[in-house]
Amino acid sequence: MCSPVVVDVLARAVESGAFGSDDALVRRLHLTAFALACAGGPRPGVALLDARTAVDLVLAALPSDAAQVAADAARWRDLPRDRMHRLRQVKNLLAPALVVSERAGDPRLDDWRAVHAVLP
Repeated sequence: MCSPVVVDVLARAVESGAFGSDDALVRRLHLTAFALACAGGPRPGVALLDARTAVDLVLAALPSDAAQVAADAARWRDLPRDRMHRLRQVKNLLAPALVVSERAGDPRLDDWRAVHAVLP
C-alpha cells in the first residue's frame, strides 16, 4: 500500500520547509479520513488507516487545555494576531481529526468537539 510513502513525503515536506508540521498533519488527517471511509474502518499498523495513531498525533499537537481554547475563542477578536492564528490552526486540525475519531469510534477527542464548534 502507498500509505508509508505518503507519510514519508509529508515528513520530507516538513523537513524541507515546504509545510509546517501542523499543515502536514492536517493533510495526513484528511487523507486518513478519506482512507477510513474507503477501507470501511481502521487497520492498526497501516499508516493512513491507523486511526489510533492519527488521534495520538492530534492530541500531541493540540494545546493541553480545551477549556482555555474555548475561552480564547469567545474573545478571539481581542487576542493578539499570533493567538488568533493558533486558534485557526486548532480549528483546521480538529476538522479532519474529529471525522477520524468518529469513524474509528475513538472517544479521546470528544471534549474537543464542542470547542471546534466555537472556534473562529
